[in-house]
Amino acid sequence: MSDILSITVPLFILIGLGYAAVRSGLFGAPEMRALGSFVLYVALPALIVRAFSQRSLGEMVVPNYLLAYGAGSLAVFVAGLGVMRLLSQPAAAGAIAAIQRIFLDPSTSAYTEKRVLGQAIGAAWTNGPPGKTIGMCEGFETAAAYTSLTGIQAWATMGAKRFHQVDIPASVETVILLADNDAEGRRARDRAAESYRRPGLAIETEWPPGRMNDWAQLLKR
Repeated sequence: MSDILSITVPLFILIGLGYAAVRSGLFGAPEMRALGSFVLYVALPALIVRAFSQRSLGEMVVPNYLLAYGAGSLAVFVAGLGVMRLLSQPAAAGAIAAIQRIFLDPSTSAYTEKRVLGQAIGAAWTNGPPGKTIGMCEGFETAAAYTSLTGIQAWATMGAKRFHQVDIPASVETVILLADNDAEGRRARDRAAESYRRPGLAIETEWPPGRMNDWAQLLKR
């Protein structure tokens, strides 16, 4: 029992200290991301290498244990996948599929991070029922600005990483890609142009005029 406690108690103490540090404001979101990256990419690999270096190959490779662990993990994965397939149903058109939360620094009001609740892949901020032509933007501010400037309905994928993952209705005939005018936006535009390609769908691209990053900046002038 003492051997188990000597291993588990320090872990729970570290968890408690981490919770207290974040709760007290000692570490903010940027510091936690940096600390998490250090643990994941530096400290944890070093710990694993050190542990392996102190054991012989025969101690680490136990066939019966590996077989039981692998079979149990596979069974849990298959069961979880089956439950998810039974419970997940595609959202109806116009239904809320996910909520995106934008976090701001309380002292500067600067953007810090975004988090999504729900299944965002395939969904978009649609600004109403789709027409024959729609624009595809990264953020809803850009989508609203483009619609205000041109009268063309624009959707928002809520980020460059989801720019190529929206389910476009069969009734749409033209998609105008309105990615941000930066390196990430250009990569997102290329992925979307390839992903959305289908017979009968015209894909166009419009970049913000001048050196502007997105269409919303036109309304800020």
